[in-house]
Amino acid sequence: MGSDGHTFAPDEQATLLASAEQLAAVRSLDDLATVVCRLARELTGASGATFALREGGFVAYLGEEAVGPLWHGKRFLLDECTSGWAMSHRETVVIPNIERDSRIPHALYHPTFVKSLVIVPILGEDPSAAIGAYWNEVGGPSPRATAFLEALAGFAVHALDHARRFATVSEERDRWETASRAKDEFLAMLGHELRNPLAPIVTALHLIRLRGGDPFERERAIIDRQVHHVVRLVDDLLDVSRITRGAIQLRCGTVELAWIVGRALEAAASGVAERDHQVVVSVPETGLAIDADVDRLTQVVANLVSNAAKYTPRGGRIEIVGDVEGGCARLVVRDNGAGIDAALLPRLFELFVPGRRMQEAAGGLGLGLSIVRSIVEMHGGVVSAASQGPGRGATFTVRLPIAGLDSDHLTHDDVLQAIDAARMRTLRVLVVDDNIDAAQTLGELLEVLGHEAVVVHDAPAALHAVRTFTPEIAFLDIGLPVVDGYELAARLRAVPQLARMAMIAITGYGQLADRQRAGEAGFDEHLVKPLSVEGLRGVLTKLTA
Repeated sequence: MGSDGHTFAPDEQATLLASAEQLAAVRSLDDLATVVCRLARELTGASGATFALREGGFVAYLGEEAVGPLWHGKRFLLDECTSGWAMSHRETVVIPNIERDSRIPHALYHPTFVKSLVIVPILGEDPSAAIGAYWNEVGGPSPRATAFLEALAGFAVHALDHARRFATVSEERDRWETASRAKDEFLAMLGHELRNPLAPIVTALHLIRLRGGDPFERERAIIDRQVHHVVRLVDDLLDVSRITRGAIQLRCGTVELAWIVGRALEAAASGVAERDHQVVVSVPETGLAIDADVDRLTQVVANLVSNAAKYTPRGGRIEIVGDVEGGCARLVVRDNGAGIDAALLPRLFELFVPGRRMQEAAGGLGLGLSIVRSIVEMHGGVVSAASQGPGRGATFTVRLPIAGLDSDHLTHDDVLQAIDAARMRTLRVLVVDDNIDAAQTLGELLEVLGHEAVVVHDAPAALHAVRTFTPEIAFLDIGLPVVDGYELAARLRAVPQLARMAMIAITGYGQLADRQRAGEAGFDEHLVKPLSVEGLRGVLTKLTA
């Protein structure tokens, strides 16, 4: 029954119910305005309809559907329009003839087709919207039409509230996404700016170690450890950004868990050796095959071993055990170090949560374990932590689905043989980088590894060099001046004798989009500065296999 006593027939009730369902599905103010105006005309048979929204002391006409133009997109003072009067007085306005009603602002209505109207406020706690129906003839609005419009306004109360809440959530989401993009861009730039100066430092340290006879071995070792710590922090920051955006793509293959553990121990060796820990490994060479991204899962195990070394007093014991449990490959990393407070255990894998009492002394950003959990879960596994309390050590357990080995499975020995094969053959390599220190140290490192290297610092010099030098592999810095690495790659590809040359992009940017763009530009590999000896050997092996 309407407010004036109009009783709705069953078919009218069904029509109103359908209208309510349409309003319930609305998620934005613009959509609400469109739906309300359409329904208002359908229910009343009016020549036009409007949806007006109160904005402080003004009324904005947000929606309109009519036989002729009304006031869509315009704003009027609250006391200068009929919709404002209906909202202010919380009353339905029924005007059979606009020429005979003092509430009509004739200057607004004379340019329109309107001869009669009904305006109904949407009566929430504070009326802030109104629905108008307009006829191009005198006496248009009937009691039935008014009742329909008031029923529609009743349904619109909740729809308006939902649309506003949804708009607030959408605005907050947009702000969050904008801030998140800005953060990602900042982290990418930060990574690039930090990696560029780190690259020649790391390469120079590799050269000193490979050449031997270092009178400052202790000092070099200190620099080496601290530089690698900075590199790990940068990598952790960028990994967190990629993980939160879902930008990490796994490249999985079947591999034995023992191989992963071996690589991880190599990566964590300096931290373990520095603190004179005893490491006991009990992982079978075969029988624990998993489908894994080798680099990412190595990162997981290396992080757990490094944490154990970091939080265990000098001369401690670290155990690494692998076995089968419940159809899963289980890897346990156990130490007798600082332990974990019981109150921290439930939050241990969250971002920026320090896990142990030695955290202040050990340093770190509290990112590593969050990255560990994310990567393990991306592999379909789970990771957990246990400790009997501070000073009583900690145990981290990773469980991963077991996979069957296939004929293409590589063993650790296979990789070592491939690396040895790569070292035996001399390669002709072109290095192009405008960072003179980075370029020269990379060239020297390649020569120490037994290869012939030509080093230049911009695109014109590179194009000149290949007139007399035919490289098999080219390392191109992306951020070259004037002609960048992408354009240089295209120009080198156009040189007939370089058609089969492999190209490697080297840059401080390591986001997924950067790797994709490098691939689209014709690069065979994308390496992020600073380069390690192992990474350099690995890519040379891959490209010359």
